[in-house]
Amino acid sequence: MNQFDVKKNIIYGIAALIILGAIGGMIYYFLLRTAPTAPQTGFGTLPNIPSGGGAGGGMGATQQGATGEIISATTTLTGTLDIGTTTPNALQQIIAKPILNPTLSQKGDVILYFVRAGGKAESADLNGENITQISNLTILNMLNAAWQPVSKQKNIISYLDKETKKTFVMTVATATQTAFLPETTVDASWSPDGNSIAYLTRQNNTASLFISGSSGKSGKFMFSPTIPDFSIQWAAKNKILFVTKPSGLAPGMAYLFDTNAKSFFKIIDRAFGLTASASSDGKLLLSAGANDAGGKPNAFLGNIDGSGMRQLPFATMPEKCAFGPKNTNLFCAAPQNMSAFEILPDDWYMSKGFFSDNIIVINTKTFAVTELTPPLPVDAINLFLSPQEDFLFFQNKKDYSLWRLKLK
Repeated sequence: MNQFDVKKNIIYGIAALIILGAIGGMIYYFLLRTAPTAPQTGFGTLPNIPSGGGAGGGMGATQQGATGEIISATTTLTGTLDIGTTTPNALQQIIAKPILNPTLSQKGDVILYFVRAGGKAESADLNGENITQISNLTILNMLNAAWQPVSKQKNIISYLDKETKKTFVMTVATATQTAFLPETTVDASWSPDGNSIAYLTRQNNTASLFISGSSGKSGKFMFSPTIPDFSIQWAAKNKILFVTKPSGLAPGMAYLFDTNAKSFFKIIDRAFGLTASASSDGKLLLSAGANDAGGKPNAFLGNIDGSGMRQLPFATMPEKCAFGPKNTNLFCAAPQNMSAFEILPDDWYMSKGFFSDNIIVINTKTFAVTELTPPLPVDAINLFLSPQEDFLFFQNKKDYSLWRLKLK
């Protein structure tokens, strides 16, 4: 055998070994290996929900996620959810597209909202049907819309213009802008009667409160709080609630400003992750906060001046609650998986995960609690009720769709 033939045989042998190795590897990979365990990311997944007879591929009986599991952002819910009652379609998705700041009309027979894509205002009946466009103004990068109380004729709208937040007052029916608030405006709130607007500006480390008429023009300076970082809610005729921006790593405080006496006094001190909201009559205060940094928030209900605060027998946050029309009932979405979040409310605000809620009603006088639903794969926000408390509406934070729960 010559030298050339030896080299050729060596090359053939090496090639054969490579081929055999590749074949062996494929056999192991596809036939013999054990499937790897999925990596742990800290985010759970929504269990499979059997398909049912709801519109758009609706749901049958729901299977809840385990307590302590964060609901994933990858599963979309549509149609209806079976909540174990004999009422057909007791819990139903009535508007599937993402919407912003839904509310009821003055008569309570129509749902008003803005479409997140494009910012045009629409109305729908209480079934989510007969949709009508009520404003043809396109608003891109819309952040928030606060409907004028009572009449619902105007709106305080904020949006992003490149990197600048801008806020203006709009008459909805004519889509006319009555006034732009100063570009330094960080928050704004209607008075309970809808005749005035309070807005808070911040420049450098100085905050200032102004009050204008319903047009938003010619705001009158009221005072400058010593802390610049507040959100505001006009709670009662002459009382404006100030709450520091919440973080579970920082102690928060709440104050009341009396527009007549020009007094500014503290009502809640050093609650980590503090959030708070007043009842529609301005008499009650709902708050949530923790005693320690990174602690899970507890919810409390008491008087608007911070007195008589009692801990609720379930955990929730003001953003997930709504007072009934007479303020004798408080309807809340109670998260079942708070323990899965590291820092609250920060992680929830940043949508690092979603809550799994059950809907609860508590009597504001007796504190008697009634569970209206089992735990649901829904993260409920922006709750509001029909005038007769026969329907509870809320949005699912995961996709900003609108849901309706029959109460009667």
